[in-house]
Amino acid sequence: MELGVEETDNIRTMTLPETLPTHAEIEEQLKRMTTSTRFQKAPNQAAFLELVVRRALAGQTKTREVTIGRLLFPGFLKDESTDVRVTASNLRKTLPRYYEEEGFDDLVLIGLPRSQHKGSKLPEGLAYTPEFSYNPTHNVSKEFKLGEYYRRRRLVEDCEHAMTHYAQVLKVAPYHIGACIGMAECLCGAVQTEYVIGYWNEAEKEEWIFQAARFLDRVHNRAKETWRLWATGAAMLIVLGKLNEAKDNFDVALSIDRTAVEQYPPYLYFLVLSGSATVARRLAARYLDRRVDDIEAHTTYADLLIETGEESDEKEAEKVLRVALKMAKNEHSVHYLLAKLMARQERADEYAKHLEHMRLLGDKVSHKLAKRCIKLPANGA
Repeated sequence: MELGVEETDNIRTMTLPETLPTHAEIEEQLKRMTTSTRFQKAPNQAAFLELVVRRALAGQTKTREVTIGRLLFPGFLKDESTDVRVTASNLRKTLPRYYEEEGFDDLVLIGLPRSQHKGSKLPEGLAYTPEFSYNPTHNVSKEFKLGEYYRRRRLVEDCEHAMTHYAQVLKVAPYHIGACIGMAECLCGAVQTEYVIGYWNEAEKEEWIFQAARFLDRVHNRAKETWRLWATGAAMLIVLGKLNEAKDNFDVALSIDRTAVEQYPPYLYFLVLSGSATVARRLAARYLDRRVDDIEAHTTYADLLIETGEESDEKEAEKVLRVALKMAKNEHSVHYLLAKLMARQERADEYAKHLEHMRLLGDKVSHKLAKRCIKLPANGA
């Protein structure tokens, strides 16, 4: 898939920047909608929709009532004419009907914002400024959601599963921000794992990192206000051993969304590599306090305790992992970390039990990695 020059989007999104469609995708959706039978029968609504969408694509982040009135309705009088408000009200009713029926499987959602509180009004200029996102009923959104699920589990075989789903997204939406960033994250994770197992040589490692960099470059202009772009770039630089450059990237990511970055596992491991293990453990503990229902929060904190804490921290790590095990008894990563902990404590039976559980769960590569990297001491059973 060849890379191309991608424009910078200065438009609003209903959800995360990772799911912001491109200009071309939005324009294609606008054409599909305005030429549909539903909008052909409602020419005022079609003209209204086309005007506000094209203004948004041109970087006009606020579209005022008077602007629409003067462009679409001859004789419009500010504070007297109701044409704009009536048309907007009708359009807000038409849009959900369109997406419930003929537009159910369209790629892009176009909507007008609504006030979150009954009786209140949106700020001047925002009520008629459209929002955009990928349609959750389209296969692109479903595949992206699956890719994110596997990526967040951060297990060895999950990288392959995640990349398979991201690849399906990119076949339809090649500049999908979230899928490109997710693909780069998975490539970096796969490089680290395979390198440890011993499958790859230095040349293969560099090739995969190059591919990760290409995915980030593909969406850089549109995603440069997204913390994950910079944080993933930092993770890539860590794999290459360039900690100073990784720090620069993390600094940018932190300036965009400090809370998100401080609970991002690669950042916590970067802190460890940089000699700030205590800070990493503190941030991981805080993340767990905030997200007690998040398995990743448990495993990240426990792993940091096992790898950087004192012997006394192992009790806390086991406690955290036992809680996670009750929440999800078939979570590979929990069994992996318990196997690691049991090996350190020479608890041979429990070590073997957790390894076997991983094997039964079908994660063959993670099981192989565990057996290779987590071993009982020579005198262990």
